[in-house]
Amino acid sequence: MNQLEQIRAQQTRVLLIESDPTTRDMLQQWLTEDSALVLSAGNGQHGIALLTSFQPDVVVCDMRLPDRLGLEVLEIAQRVCPDSRVIMTSAVSDTVMVVQSLRLGAADYLFKPFKQPVMLLHAVRRAASDARLMLENRRYREMLEEKNRELNESLRVLREDQEAGRAVQLKIMPPPQKSYGAIDINFRIKPSLYLSGDFVDHFTISKNQVGFYLADVSGHGASSAFVTILLKTMTNRLRKRYEDVSRRVLLPAEILERANEEMLSMGLGKHLSVFCGLIDFEAGQLVYSSAAHYPPPRLFMANHVHVLEDHGLPVGLFQNPGYQNRTVPLAGHFELWACSDGALEVLDGASLALKEQKLVEIMEQANHNVDNFLSLLGITEQASVPDDIAVLLVSGQC
Repeated sequence: MNQLEQIRAQQTRVLLIESDPTTRDMLQQWLTEDSALVLSAGNGQHGIALLTSFQPDVVVCDMRLPDRLGLEVLEIAQRVCPDSRVIMTSAVSDTVMVVQSLRLGAADYLFKPFKQPVMLLHAVRRAASDARLMLENRRYREMLEEKNRELNESLRVLREDQEAGRAVQLKIMPPPQKSYGAIDINFRIKPSLYLSGDFVDHFTISKNQVGFYLADVSGHGASSAFVTILLKTMTNRLRKRYEDVSRRVLLPAEILERANEEMLSMGLGKHLSVFCGLIDFEAGQLVYSSAAHYPPPRLFMANHVHVLEDHGLPVGLFQNPGYQNRTVPLAGHFELWACSDGALEVLDGASLALKEQKLVEIMEQANHNVDNFLSLLGITEQASVPDDIAVLLVSGQC
């Protein structure tokens, strides 16, 4: 900051436009003694020329100048120096001129002659305070606009990142409906945000076996969606590596054990609840393991509802969680329903037990259709939900 800028920052800058030399000198002396930085002009043209270069806080302008009306100077000052406040002065008591000046934006209107400096100094101090307030408001406005521009740019980048993440997530997700011989797998995912922390995968293990899992990552949004991508890559790699080396199938509990080891080693601060299952057509059985998956899946078979409970720990929290494989014989037609806990959040009920009961009723009423299930939950394509909802239906004949 140069010396003039420092002076201007410390003093009130006043532009005095007065045609009478005696009055001009007197007013300039009063204002200077009041610590103002004053420039003066004897006519409108000179005053207008000083507006841009001086950028005054306050303009004190005579209504009747030798070359133009003070109202013209007032209008030009409003355009050239929008942060300046203009005080009009006149030796003639003209109500029309007073009203017109105030309508055009004058801060005050004073009548001459000035016998004492008090009235003028009070008006200038008040106008200078208003001018500084206007300048501060404009600066705050400009700062806010700049922050808004930065925010909009950040939101644009975030949207692009989310769209890229969504494209990757959709690309690695299996088809929502597929048949494996006599086994049909259907699923839907309703994200609470643009990206989902819920994930479903299904895959062929051998000509007689199909595997699947439903995972619910802690949290929401991009970070949780990123973990689902890691999970897909991780499980694919684990299955392939294990089968290449041992020539045998990696069972659900072993998949969860190795996924847990990898999640802990990454230190992502995320954990997952997972229900992982394997159906063996030839043996006629379901092998499953659960890592804190809630609500527990239901197996509908032979007019009976089996609760597939397991008390395994979440993936990514504890060393040696001790996941176990559990086996359920399959006979005749069956339906296995699994969903993430987001489904419970959209249900009415005084307790989790009542909500679970309602969920089972919806499974029974869904008529073997995941879209019917979501509809009975009250979930539409446009509806927003408080938590990600994933629903998986595995059905078939053994």
